[in-house]
Amino acid sequence: MASKNDSICSNCYSPSSSLSRCTGCLSVSYCNSSCQRSAWPKHKQVCTKPKPVSASPTTAPVPSLSLQAGNVLLDRMEAAAIRLGDNSFPAPALGTISDYLTSHLQGVQSSSIRQALLKHILSGQFPRKFGYKVCQMRNYKVCSMGQMHSVYYRDLDKNKIDTFVTELEVEEKVVFDVLDLVGIMICMVISGDIPIIDLGRLYVVEAVSGKAVKMTVSGVPDDDDEAENEGYKNFLIDKTMLLLVLSNSLHERETKLDLPTSFKLTKLDITTGEMFHNCHSNNIPEKSMVKDLFQDLLSLTHTFPLSGRTLASLTDLRLGNCLTNMVPIKGNADVLSQKVMAGVGQCCPSLKVLDLRGSEVDPAIAIWLLLKDPFIALHKYCYTVYKGDQGDTEIREHGKDCIYCNDKDGEEARGVKKVTMEDRRFHWSPLADDVWEILEKNNWHYVIPSGYKNYFEKKEMLGKKSLAGEEENCSGKDDTDSDWETFDEVTDSEDDCIGNDIVTEKGEDEAIKCDLSDSREDGECCGKVLTNWKIDTSPANPLFPKIHVISASALINCLNEVNSSPCNPLATTLEVLYISGHTLENFLSEAIFPFLLQACPNLKIMGDSFAALKGLRLFSSMRATSNCVTDLREVDMVYPSTYDGSGTDPSVAAYMMLGPHNTVSFPSRDSLSALLPYVPMAMMSSENMKGFPAGVGWLNADNISLIDLYLEENPLKDITNPFVIGEMVKEDCHLVSKFCPNLTTLKISLDHPWGVTDKAIFWSGLAPLNLTTLQIMNGRWENVSPLLEVVGRTLTDVNIILPKRNDAQQGEIDCLSKNCPMLESLYLGVGTSPLEVRDLDMFRGFKNLKTVYIGEALAWKSFQALLCHSPILEKVQVDKINEQILGKPPNVVITDMMVKELGRLMKENMAGTKVQVLSFSWLDLDKEKLVETLQTLLSVFPALKWLGTLALGKRELVLIKEVVSMAKEEGIVIDTLDTEEETQPGAEFEGLPIGMGCCIN
Repeated sequence: MASKNDSICSNCYSPSSSLSRCTGCLSVSYCNSSCQRSAWPKHKQVCTKPKPVSASPTTAPVPSLSLQAGNVLLDRMEAAAIRLGDNSFPAPALGTISDYLTSHLQGVQSSSIRQALLKHILSGQFPRKFGYKVCQMRNYKVCSMGQMHSVYYRDLDKNKIDTFVTELEVEEKVVFDVLDLVGIMICMVISGDIPIIDLGRLYVVEAVSGKAVKMTVSGVPDDDDEAENEGYKNFLIDKTMLLLVLSNSLHERETKLDLPTSFKLTKLDITTGEMFHNCHSNNIPEKSMVKDLFQDLLSLTHTFPLSGRTLASLTDLRLGNCLTNMVPIKGNADVLSQKVMAGVGQCCPSLKVLDLRGSEVDPAIAIWLLLKDPFIALHKYCYTVYKGDQGDTEIREHGKDCIYCNDKDGEEARGVKKVTMEDRRFHWSPLADDVWEILEKNNWHYVIPSGYKNYFEKKEMLGKKSLAGEEENCSGKDDTDSDWETFDEVTDSEDDCIGNDIVTEKGEDEAIKCDLSDSREDGECCGKVLTNWKIDTSPANPLFPKIHVISASALINCLNEVNSSPCNPLATTLEVLYISGHTLENFLSEAIFPFLLQACPNLKIMGDSFAALKGLRLFSSMRATSNCVTDLREVDMVYPSTYDGSGTDPSVAAYMMLGPHNTVSFPSRDSLSALLPYVPMAMMSSENMKGFPAGVGWLNADNISLIDLYLEENPLKDITNPFVIGEMVKEDCHLVSKFCPNLTTLKISLDHPWGVTDKAIFWSGLAPLNLTTLQIMNGRWENVSPLLEVVGRTLTDVNIILPKRNDAQQGEIDCLSKNCPMLESLYLGVGTSPLEVRDLDMFRGFKNLKTVYIGEALAWKSFQALLCHSPILEKVQVDKINEQILGKPPNVVITDMMVKELGRLMKENMAGTKVQVLSFSWLDLDKEKLVETLQTLLSVFPALKWLGTLALGKRELVLIKEVVSMAKEEGIVIDTLDTEEETQPGAEFEGLPIGMGCCIN
């Protein structure tokens, strides 16, 4: 019997000398896996594992004691969190929450236990008693959108291609209940003992289906018909509570130990996964959102105080979009953000990574981070700008009779420093040297816009009211809520000012609180004539430093003036400083970047905004740095968008009617102002620039603004002209290559409607570099292909996302295959579908490619070629197999014969054997031979672990149930969707003709 089974297949009864036994019972044999799957429905009823020969009893594996104890403890923590978070109970005290776990771990070295519990809580298993779970992206890539003012986190572990449309909509209360419960559990775990506190990139999934829940919804109230922009409301875990628990834990350790406390914390990550902050400048924040922002900032100031705490082990700090010092509607958020940066600079002497992607901050905020005492280091180089409510304002320079330089420990000097430094009621504003020279040559006066009169009168009344309540504030009462109420009272008046295109900053000219009332009323400030440098702290006429203006060269000179470095220790350790670009690019100071490169010799990454590129140009032109070389490894070449966004891109219907959208559109000049050098907000006045107020703010004796004086000597380049922008890119490539010889990552955003750099000569300056990563967003493919000719030889990771206005049939995959022989990871989304390999006969594939994501439809023959000529592919994600414009249904139906042909070709090319993930957003299989086709598909990919998503009706789902079950037992996940409940995007256009004359409404 055994001999017979060894020579004849138990399913098809074909004789063979090389059969494989069933590993379950070892009693039957099959000629291949297809026969085994065909026979499985009947065979599984009798398949039993042979009893072991040994007579000794066998025992089932027992979970480790620590695992059992951990699960019991987590269950108890969840139950306690439910009780603490129940609305029937009083609001839980932070001490009660944080002490819960401590009481269970008395006498135990808890750091490793807490670390393990934190990881487990965020593993997607909690809350166990809810229908939704909190998960965390562990393996991810961050795509900063540069001037598109958003940050996108891509989960590299996800096998299914999710979109915003496919995410589930769940009631707001349900999502917040889940997040609050998990937040309380995290608070129980957080301690100063934990080495890694990673709370970033959290999202919620439905427990049954595993589908992601929408974490971002429209923030526009239903009754707000006059809202100009669509707002966003994001569902987030309570960061304030988490940070306060951490701060309290650190404080407790500091008070209990006599010696300087050594904390184990090496990483703190509180980034979020949403692309926009709730209080973003493009958003419509509610008062509750703004108050939440203030609470987050205050909790950060507690975690990173200005003195008394040292987090010597902390090397990685990721704050995401927590900070802002740009948008006036946020009141004192700018002051608090500066205080956070100063605290980080004082507390973290070994910091290597500071990630602020998503925060709306001026890069000049880094001055607070890097300098021990900015006032000491910089005050003598500054013009100090005073802004009073009645227009009697001045710009004063440093004088030889400076009382601070003469006696910095004197009472008057301390009063000056208190007003300008400790109270942090000003901004440092670094200017490019040529702008600084214009400032020096002129005398300036301030012109108040006519619409401000009522605004200032109301603020004066509020100042008097605040002065009356000063004594109460100084008695020790927390003035946060008081500030908040005062801020609300002036909101309407300030909004009127903003509506007139005049930007003001809330909170800075507000009534002076108790911290200022403690200083001398007539404290003198440094200046040429001391009697004219009085600071009147009376709220009726608040005159105090608004900004300190300093040149880029002076910033660098201050580093070399004193014997000891004026910088905090982290300046020598900092390697990554991410400051993202956003819609307020015109307000970002490029003049800070040469200072960053000089103050931080080990800096590898310094931001991803257009201002950073302008800063690199400034660095190359300055005498003090012209011969220097940086150690930068990543640079963003971001250019202002000249694509005309006044209208909208053609709708799907328009694409269907017109076919591939390759029409000519003309560039817009609206973004040319981004080429201007930075000037302080109060000086952003121009008669010549569109969108700027005219005849107000700081003007010279001839009533000409700083911007207009600059334009007289330095007219802006017209980057709508393809020759001009082409030359600019060419120059930048040579500059980047010269000053960043160790560059490995290049990101490009060139959003011009035409192919303006469509020859290799434009990119030739990059040829000496050995780039490994290239990320391109916006623009046209015509700009990309010559770039790949220059830099493609060393690339291993390529991300290209171009808009639908591109015709996607330009041989993109052929070009990548030809120019990028070392490519290991490819993320490609280009224009109108489908993507295809144009020359199948000459296509040689990717010999080193392991991961590929095609964000568009892909033609079947091209899909075949990609798999057959990429022998070590492991993960393949494709939108769908489709040969219609825009991926319009119907898709290509995959038959059993097509899959067998694919298997034959892969076998001939020794490919496909390592593919573990084969993912589609929508895959149509032949319904007539559905089971056979699916079994063949599984058999041609022997290493497959995940297959999906199969689009099937209810009847077909029943037919493949056995195959899915058997595959699951073998460790293969087959993902499906019900076509009777879900509709494929674009289905409404199925069957309609394509081309001119088609009528689609």
